[in-house]
Amino acid sequence: MYGQLKSRLRCKECDTLSNTFDPFLGLCVPIPKATSVNVKVVFYPQNLKNGNSIREIIIECNLNETVAEVVKELWEIVKSPEDERLYLRKIDRWGDLGLEALPKSTSVKEFFDCSLAAYAYTHMPAEEMENKTVLSVSIMHEAKTKWADDKDLCSPKLFFVDYKTTTCWELRKQIFAYIFPYIKHGAVAEELFAGKTEEEQIELAFK
Repeated sequence: MYGQLKSRLRCKECDTLSNTFDPFLGLCVPIPKATSVNVKVVFYPQNLKNGNSIREIIIECNLNETVAEVVKELWEIVKSPEDERLYLRKIDRWGDLGLEALPKSTSVKEFFDCSLAAYAYTHMPAEEMENKTVLSVSIMHEAKTKWADDKDLCSPKLFFVDYKTTTCWELRKQIFAYIFPYIKHGAVAEELFAGKTEEEQIELAFK
């Protein structure tokens, strides 16, 4: 880049006007900083029934917005039931960055370069949450032919469980119930499930 820089000077005494042209090869100019960014969020619904699916959502956010405002915008997009809440956390390139939710007052500028995961869960009163803990479970599959073709199914999923009473068997059943809509059933299973509710189908398949 090259050109001439024009400068103009006017004398306060005689009002003479002088124009000067200085050649340049490089010119430094200020570049305005971006005020908004696109934040990527992987949304995990409370369940995978009625057409719900794990999906990636891009939200355009102002750098000064807070987590609370991002959650509100996300909620307007996913349109989940009123009794559900969103648990938002950062995800690193290995798929995890701890279970701690992002504080609601955190600004976008502190996490806009990270991938985020949002988990929908049913709101519970404080007294019911006393014995609850959050478990992060990465659901993997060995044979893709047995599953719907969805790579996001292998991402971490959060489960809220009672750490005093929940057994490993019950946790396995919760996980199985969550992925059940993704499983491709054979003809024998379809015949076995005929006329059964989804809960009854899960009971039969889990045994």
